[in-house]
Amino acid sequence: MRHPSRPPHHHGQPLKPLLGALRQTFLCLALGSSVLPLLAHAQAPQQAARRAYDIPAGPLGVTLSRFAGAAGVVLSFDAAMTAGKESAGLQGSYGVDEGFARLLAGSGLEAVAQGGGNYLLRHAPQTRETTLAPTTVTATAQSANAVSEGSESYTATGPGRAATRLALSARETPQSISVISRQQIDDMRLQTLEDVVTMSSGLSMDKAYGLTASIYSRGFEVDKIMWDGLPVSYNSTSGKLANLAIYDRVEIIRGATGLMQGSGNPSAAINLVRKRPTVAPQFILSGSAGSWDRYQGTVDAGGALTEDGRLRARAVASHDDSRSFMDGVHSRQEVFYGIAEADLTAQTRLTVGLSRDTKKSNATGWNGIPVARDGSDIGLPRSTGYSVYDWTYGNSESTFFFAEIDHQFANDWKLNLSATRSEAEFDYFGPYQRFYTGSTTTDVQRFDYEQNDNALDIYASGPFTLLGREHELVFGANYQKSNKGYYGLYYDFDYANPVKPTVVNAQPNVWQREITEKGGYGTLRLNLRDDLKLIAGARLNWYSYSDDTDTKYEANRELTKYAGLVYDIDARHSVYASYTDIFTPQSEIDVNRKIIEPIVGKNYELGIKGEYFNKTLNLSAAVFQINQENRARTLSDQSGCPTYPAISCAEASGKVRSKGVDLELAGELHPNWSLSAGYTYTEAEYVSDANPGNVGKPFNTRLPRHQFKMSTLYRFSGELQGWHLGSSLTWQSKIYSSGSTFHIQQDAYAVVNAMLGYRVNRNFDLQLNINNLLDEKYYTSIAIHPQWGGNAVYGAPRNFYLTGRYQF
Repeated sequence: MRHPSRPPHHHGQPLKPLLGALRQTFLCLALGSSVLPLLAHAQAPQQAARRAYDIPAGPLGVTLSRFAGAAGVVLSFDAAMTAGKESAGLQGSYGVDEGFARLLAGSGLEAVAQGGGNYLLRHAPQTRETTLAPTTVTATAQSANAVSEGSESYTATGPGRAATRLALSARETPQSISVISRQQIDDMRLQTLEDVVTMSSGLSMDKAYGLTASIYSRGFEVDKIMWDGLPVSYNSTSGKLANLAIYDRVEIIRGATGLMQGSGNPSAAINLVRKRPTVAPQFILSGSAGSWDRYQGTVDAGGALTEDGRLRARAVASHDDSRSFMDGVHSRQEVFYGIAEADLTAQTRLTVGLSRDTKKSNATGWNGIPVARDGSDIGLPRSTGYSVYDWTYGNSESTFFFAEIDHQFANDWKLNLSATRSEAEFDYFGPYQRFYTGSTTTDVQRFDYEQNDNALDIYASGPFTLLGREHELVFGANYQKSNKGYYGLYYDFDYANPVKPTVVNAQPNVWQREITEKGGYGTLRLNLRDDLKLIAGARLNWYSYSDDTDTKYEANRELTKYAGLVYDIDARHSVYASYTDIFTPQSEIDVNRKIIEPIVGKNYELGIKGEYFNKTLNLSAAVFQINQENRARTLSDQSGCPTYPAISCAEASGKVRSKGVDLELAGELHPNWSLSAGYTYTEAEYVSDANPGNVGKPFNTRLPRHQFKMSTLYRFSGELQGWHLGSSLTWQSKIYSSGSTFHIQQDAYAVVNAMLGYRVNRNFDLQLNINNLLDEKYYTSIAIHPQWGGNAVYGAPRNFYLTGRYQF
C-alpha cells in the first residue's frame, strides 16, 4: 500500500487534506468493494453448510441454548414457552434452520430468522394468536447486544450502543468501530487490556515508565474506559486492572466520543463488555503453562438457578503465577467475578455483580531499562531485571460493584438504569532511575495512588413515527465522580549497599483531586429515506474540579454536538460522514494558580463500510481530521511557579491537528476461516504553539505513524477435522524522541505469533501459542529523555503457552 504523503499546510482549508486522503482511500477500496461482493456470492452457499452437532436430550430450553451457541447464532425466547417441554437432542450434521426444526418438532414452536445471525422463538402460526409476545430472555441472556461468546467469530454481528446509545450495527454507525471478540481473545490468548491494545487496529501503547501503560488512539491519550457502556476515568497509574477472563468482548470506537463519555480526549472509547449468565448450564475449566514458569488456571461456571430460567448466575475465578524473562521478576494475580440476573417480570430484568482483581509483583525499576546519555542503546540483554530486590514491589488492586435494571415496554421502547462503583489502588516501592553525568544514578520512590469512581446512567430509547416513517430516539442523563489521591516519597539509594532504604528528612509529595461531571444527552436517528439516515445528538454538560490546594474550576452548560449522515449505496455498502465537538477540561495550573482553560476542538470523519456473508464479515475505510486548541504545556522555566516542585505550572500551547486513515477487515472469510486485519496512518502535529519552533513538528514522536495488525484462524475439516491453525502479526513504523544532546529511537519492527490447536472431543481442547515466533528484539516503547529514565522493558523473546480447556 502506498502511504499518504504529508500535505502542505493550507490555513483556512482544514478539509482539503482530508478530502485528498479520502480520494486515495476510496481508490484503494474500490478493488475490495468490487471483489468482495463476488466472493460473498460465491461463498454464500457455504455459509449454509452443515455442521456436526452432538447435543444430548434434555429440557427444550437447554437444548435450544446449546444448539444456538454451537451454531454461532443468538436465539431470543420467553423461558415460559419452553417450560416443561423436553427435547430428544440433536446428533448429526445440520444447517441452522434444519437444526432448529428438528429440535422443535412437535413442540408447537418455531425459530424465525431475524437477520444478522439472530433468531426469534415463537409459537407456530396456528396457535400464535393465543400467546403472549416474546420477551428478551435469550440463549446468552442479552439478545439486544452483540454477543460474541460461542460464535466462533472475529466480529460481533448484533447491535451495539456504546457510541450513541442507539442500537446500531457497525455499518449503521458513522464512526470507525472495532471488536475484539471472545473467540479472538481465546485464540490469540489475550490476557490483559495491554494485550488488546497490542492487537487492536488504531490503538498504540506507551510504557515509558516500565510498569504501567498509557493508551493512545489517533495521536491522543485515552483518558476514560467504559465498563458495559459506563465511562470511568482512566490513566496509567489508576490501578484499574482488566483481566480478560471476565469479558465477552472489547469494543473500540475511534475518535471523539463526547456524546456518551462527556469530557475527554478525541482518541477512542474502549468499552469492556462483561460476560453474562447463560440459560443453559455451563462449566469451563482451563489451565495454562508457559515459558519462564508461568502458570494460570481459570474456572467459569453458571446457568439458570430456577427451572423456568428466570434467575441466572455466573462466576469466574482465575489465578496466575508467573515469572518473567527478566531476571528476578515474579508476579501473582487473582481475579474473581460474580454476576446474577433476574427476570423480575416478563419485561423487566435486574442485573447485579462484582469483580475484584489483585496483582502483586516484585516490581522492576519504575523507569525501565537505561539508555546512554546520548540516547543510544547500551546493549543490555533482554533478561535484565533492573534493580529487583527482595524489598521492591508494585501492587495493584481494583474492585467493581455494578447493577442494572432494564425494562422493555410494549411499544418497543426501552428504559435502562445502570450504576457502578469502582475502587482502585496502585502501591509502589522501588528504584527510580535518573541519568545525569554519564552514569546511572538512582533514587528510591515510594508512592500510593488511590482512585474511587462512581458512575450512573439512565436512558430511554425507542421508535416513533413521523411523516409516515419510523425513526428512533434516545434521551438520558449520566453522572460521574472521581476522587484521586497520591502520596509519594523519594529516598537516596546506594547501589553498593542495596538494603531497604529508610526515611531521612524526606519531604512527601501529596495531592488530592475531585472531579464531578454530569450531563443530559439526546440522540435522534431520522429515516430520511430508505437509503439515507441522519443521526443528530447533543449533550449539555456540567463539570467541576477541585484539589487540596484550593484550586477550583467549573464549566457549566457546556454543549457538545454530534452529527452523522449514513447513505446506503446498496444492500451491502454505505458511506458516511460525521462531526463531533471536543471538550476536555485540564487540571494543569498557570503561574497565577488558575486552571488552564479547557481544550476545545472538532472531530471530522468520512468513510465507507461493507457487510458480507450474511453480515459476518465487516469492511471499513475512513479518513479523519481532529483539531484541538488550548492544550496545556508544562513551562520550561518553573522559577515563577508558586506550587513548584509539588505541582508544575503550565500554559496554553496553541493548536494540534491530527489526520489519518483507518482501514479494517474483520469477520469470517469462510465458515472455517476467521480474520481481523487493520492498517492505520496517523499524523499529529503542531499547527500553532507558544513555542514557535514547534509549529509543523510532530505532536508526539513516540507514537508510530503507521501500524498494521492482523490475526487469523483456520479450522480444518475432513481428515483434519478438529485441528485449527492461527497466527497474528503486529507491525509499526519507527518511533523516536530527540533533543539537542540526545536521540532515542526504536526502528520499525514486526512481531509474529502462531497458534496450533486440536479439539480432542466436543468437551476438550488443547492449544499451543508461540509468541514472537521470529524472536524479534525491540523495546515496547521509548523514553522521553535519558535524564528522566530509560526505555521501557524489552518486548518478550520467543516464548510459548500450552493451554487445556474443558467445557460442558
